[in-house]
Amino acid sequence: NREPLALLPLPSTLFGPITNSGPALRSALLVFSTLPLPLRLKEPCMKREIPTLYRALSDAAAAAGLGVSLFQPRAPVVREYYSEIPITLNAEAGYHQFAEFFERVAKLARVVNVTEIKLTGVSRPRNPVRAELVLATYMYRPIGAPPPPKPPGAK
Repeated sequence: NREPLALLPLPSTLFGPITNSGPALRSALLVFSTLPLPLRLKEPCMKREIPTLYRALSDAAAAAGLGVSLFQPRAPVVREYYSEIPITLNAEAGYHQFAEFFERVAKLARVVNVTEIKLTGVSRPRNPVRAELVLATYMYRPIGAPPPPKPPGAK
């Protein structure tokens, strides 16, 4: 009952015409179409889920025993077909507590990547490691959204 739905056509009213959108978008939508229907229906609601994700990350840090000194969502980075939403997290704990935090993050319902990590040893017996992390989650950009800004100096 959980077979891929790749053979089902994507409704053009929801995604716009695929034939004029380029091969990269067609590939992305083909992959997207293989997701179970409940996940596909959930995608447009992602923006509303971001505050819930922030709470889940904060709860995961607390449950793992991290002493969080900074939890700062940053401005989204707009890409061609998605936006990357970075989150800066600075904390102190032991190695095992950080491992438990990463395990809890891996089990979240949303994709969250650790895109930057800097570990520093501190001379405290209880929390011997300071970590500066940048986590990132992703959100699809709707068809017809304005194009991403060009990098400075690009023509």
